[in-house]
Amino acid sequence: MLLEEGRITLNDNIGDYLPEFRKPVVGGEAARGPITVRQLFTHTSGVTDPPSRADSFKYPTLEAYMKELALKPVAHEPGTAWLY
Repeated sequence: MLLEEGRITLNDNIGDYLPEFRKPVVGGEAARGPITVRQLFTHTSGVTDPPSRADSFKYPTLEAYMKELALKPVAHEPGTAWLY
């Protein structure tokens, strides 16, 4: 809906909306580029889920979950590989 309303674009940096993802890290080094909305939608962002879906329910809020998730390095350079 946000896309259809023109409030976001597929090329937007998710760090504009989730500041904790502003500087993704790959293998201990800064990623070459930002994570975009498109990469999240197409599973090419490198962001990984916890080992178990049950682990995602241990956080009291979505905000707390995103802050913790952003602390982990991404699995690959954003936009370079598919990971579901």
